[in-house]
Amino acid sequence: MQAAANAERRRAQNAGSYAGFNNLPANTSEFSIAVDNVTANAYTLTATATGRLAAGTLTLTAANARGGTLAARCNW
Repeated sequence: MQAAANAERRRAQNAGSYAGFNNLPANTSEFSIAVDNVTANAYTLTATATGRLAAGTLTLTAANARGGTLAARCNW
């Protein structure tokens, strides 16, 4: 969620554009965070489970679409 807040902050400071967004929080022992498909109007964040968690991903887009292989298992 911090990455999404950072993306919205970038848009607010960049005339309504996500272009150039890459300010991600540090990876944790449970998830690594990545951003893909950044355009002026969109982005996709992916959290990949690591460590003790089951392998899988959670995704979030600029349009607040949620998904990923772990989405059904954790009520995402």
